[in-house]
Amino acid sequence: MGSQFVLSDIEDAIRFALKNTHADPDNVHIIGVSGGGFATLAAYMNIDYPVKSFSAWAPISDIEAWYWESVGRQQKYAKDIINAISVNGVLNSDEAVSRSPLKQTYPILKRKDAQLCIYEGVHDGYSGSVPITHSINMYNRLVGELKYGTSNMDTIMFKAAFDSDLVSAKEIVDLVTKRINPKADKNQTLFGRAIYLFRKYENIQLTIFEGRHEQLPQALSLIPYKETHSLRYNILTIGDSNGANEGDGQIS
Repeated sequence: MGSQFVLSDIEDAIRFALKNTHADPDNVHIIGVSGGGFATLAAYMNIDYPVKSFSAWAPISDIEAWYWESVGRQQKYAKDIINAISVNGVLNSDEAVSRSPLKQTYPILKRKDAQLCIYEGVHDGYSGSVPITHSINMYNRLVGELKYGTSNMDTIMFKAAFDSDLVSAKEIVDLVTKRINPKADKNQTLFGRAIYLFRKYENIQLTIFEGRHEQLPQALSLIPYKETHSLRYNILTIGDSNGANEGDGQIS
């Protein structure tokens, strides 16, 4: 749950890969879904290595909010949070805040050349465990700090009412309640899924798509790694799970 041990493990993994493989040190990318999406955001806010891109799918950004959301939904994650950060079985709010990417110090200069992409299925929180507000709030907080020099969410949400680079409170409520966007551009899709909201400011982008609590099978192809090779491979994939879904068995 975003402890210093987790963050040091991520940096250790990067160093190990660079030392023991032919990995390109200028092309390090971090991608994760759900708890891995949370770890991706935590790495974005904390680690020192100059990672080129971060892709967070269905991430948690605010541990205390997610605790109470899990309590209200009667999900097991509330107990997991208590086990990770509690004092005598009571939620430690200070620890929750300190581990939440939404509340952490934004290392703007350290991430000036890094890309952050947040992806979230619009039905998450209903058909899934993490409400879409975690993704939207994280996007707003970072963009708000870049544009206006503040991390105060009340100030940022006031700006959002008049700034199309941000996501307004009305847009958030509409997405949470309708779970569609009737005004969305129907030609804008993510691997055949409708995109209900897309925002981009500098190197930060947010995509709310027709989906649940998930990472799409084609997620790796969205990573901004441009190097290509002329070699061709014949790859045999065995197993119904690889062949059942359109696109899952396609490797190029």
